[in-house]
Amino acid sequence: MLDAYFRKMFSALKTKLNDWSNSSAHQPFHIYGISFDQWTFIAQNFLQNSTTNQLYIFENDEIAEEALLFYKNNNVCNNFNLLLFPGIECNPYQKIKTKKKNFNLRLYALAQIHSKTVKTNIIFCSVESLLLKIPDVHFFKQNLHEIKVGDIYDRSDITKNLIQLGYSPAMTVEEAGTFSVKGEVFDLYSYQSGAVRIIFFDD
Repeated sequence: MLDAYFRKMFSALKTKLNDWSNSSAHQPFHIYGISFDQWTFIAQNFLQNSTTNQLYIFENDEIAEEALLFYKNNNVCNNFNLLLFPGIECNPYQKIKTKKKNFNLRLYALAQIHSKTVKTNIIFCSVESLLLKIPDVHFFKQNLHEIKVGDIYDRSDITKNLIQLGYSPAMTVEEAGTFSVKGEVFDLYSYQSGAVRIIFFDD
């Protein structure tokens, strides 16, 4: 009953959102005076079928991450690929050095955005992270290495290339940007393809 009431109340807004989403011009669409919870209701009920990437900008990374976790925990927009695009969070009294976790999350998000094989994206970011410079799209194309089943590869060459690209060796592969070599088993957590396992046969 309550859900039907809300749907009727937002029917005009739904029509406007659908018209905007399907428009080729994509002029800015402004909604004022609503809370994040109210926006979540709108997104869950009216934007499920959208095929356009969405960018949510928050005051800081902490709020952006809380919003993403809220979406995941409450199954909001399950048909979207939810991505966190954080800032660098450096200490102003130290040399500027990006947190490895944030660096990995930024690269993973960019790789997913450029990928044509994933679902439509919702990107959660802060004002700071949005203003930071990012690599050109050609950077990803130039540094793309494809590994095919049945082809012949030298494990040492793969390891060398991964380190040059910023990957780190690890005992276990639990986050993007890491790899592990154990005998004939080569585990890799790619920014674009996720966690994969490569099995080498012979030498």
